Amino acid sequence: MNIAARLESVAPAGGIAVSGTVRDHLGDRLDLQFEDMGEQALKNIEQLVRVCRVRLAVTSALVRRALSLPDKPWIAVLPFVNMSGDPEQEYFSDGITEDIITELSRFRSLSVIARNSSFTYKARTMKIPDVARDLGVTYVLEGSVRRAGNRLRITAQLIDAETGSHIWAERYDREIADMFAVQDEITQRIVGMLAVGLEDVSLERAKRKQPENLIAYDHWLRGKRLLWTVGQNNLEARQHFEKAAATDPSFSRAYSGLAVTYQMEALDLLIAAEGRGANDMAFDCAKRALALDEADYQAHIALAWPCLYRGDYERMKKHVDRAIMLNPNDADSLANASYMLAMYGEAEKAVACGEAAMRLNPRYADWYIAFQATALFTARRYPEALAARIRVPDYFIDSTFFRAAILAKLDRLAEAKLWAEKAVARLKARPGGVEQAAKGCIQLLLDNNPFRRQEDRDHFAEAMRMAGVPG
Repeated sequence: MNIAARLESVAPAGGIAVSGTVRDHLGDRLDLQFEDMGEQALKNIEQLVRVCRVRLAVTSALVRRALSLPDKPWIAVLPFVNMSGDPEQEYFSDGITEDIITELSRFRSLSVIARNSSFTYKARTMKIPDVARDLGVTYVLEGSVRRAGNRLRITAQLIDAETGSHIWAERYDREIADMFAVQDEITQRIVGMLAVGLEDVSLERAKRKQPENLIAYDHWLRGKRLLWTVGQNNLEARQHFEKAAATDPSFSRAYSGLAVTYQMEALDLLIAAEGRGANDMAFDCAKRALALDEADYQAHIALAWPCLYRGDYERMKKHVDRAIMLNPNDADSLANASYMLAMYGEAEKAVACGEAAMRLNPRYADWYIAFQATALFTARRYPEALAARIRVPDYFIDSTFFRAAILAKLDRLAEAKLWAEKAVARLKARPGGVEQAAKGCIQLLLDNNPFRRQEDRDHFAEAMRMAGVPG
């Protein structure tokens, strides 16, 4: 016991040290790796004691497997190699690596090995499967930085640790006007696209599992890919989130996912009519998600939606801003923000969020563009709004009305009236739609698109009247 107490003084910060005698007794009975620190002089111990350090990366991997937490991808970002031939440029390649580690850590669906562990492989030649096994990760990101004159080239590739195969690769060529601005831009692009790519790979793995073997994270992944859809797909997404919550009741993202499915149901039903109950369910689920994890940016977005439809604009804005602050690289959050900021009255900021979302996730879904069309219309950028609107199907019940409004503002009134007629016919074809239309379509649509500023409400209503939509 005396030796054990003294070993604490020579153990690395946050690490574990054992005596050589203990190491020899353990042999290979535990899945641990040791590093011999040699003989050490310990306080009040007459003889030198051989000390061995437990390799913490492996210990962390064992602890992770032992914890009953949702499984999720583990990734290590190896130090990017400085290919410039100039040792003084080492700071830049290290800065890129550190920024990527920091920004990837914002994604709650990923676990990222800390810098002090991944940087132990700097300037070392090791096989990727060995690194992955050492660190207990599923994926490894490696890359290089080359600067020549005023040109900068950065490459990055994601490697599947199990197979050693490359599953994602990008190359960035830039002129260096502002070194650190370039660094920020490239980091954001790598991180945003990489996070989407990791989810794609993880989803494919989840699909290969038998239903009884799916864990909370796998259910969440399956549900997430069905979000922002209507009808049966939305119900299927809800079932996955419910199973995720049942598997791990502390998993906040299961509840934020549930909140979105109820919000989609409310939007599909038209919130001004029978969708209020679903909106209340969305509010309750989102609040529960944040109670479990206040730093879950997706939960903040999930709570912002029902706040918007309750007319609590300042609270909505607070949660949108908090979500973006927690993770400015999440494309889905930015796409959601584009609509909600348009409703708030910050149209140009809304457009910028939409553009950033599509840049971060080049394989964006149709609803990204649908929300961007709304932001562009609210910003009075009608040609761009129409170009966006015609790129996607009529995603929501009021999408067709929006197309009529945009055409009206472009003075294409004949086309606007045709689309208005289609929109009214589509509304009347829904259960209870005839009664809803009889009460006045414009007010219904204003309730479903709750602009905070009166001038934006008047702008939308005027466009509807120009298109011939009944009040």
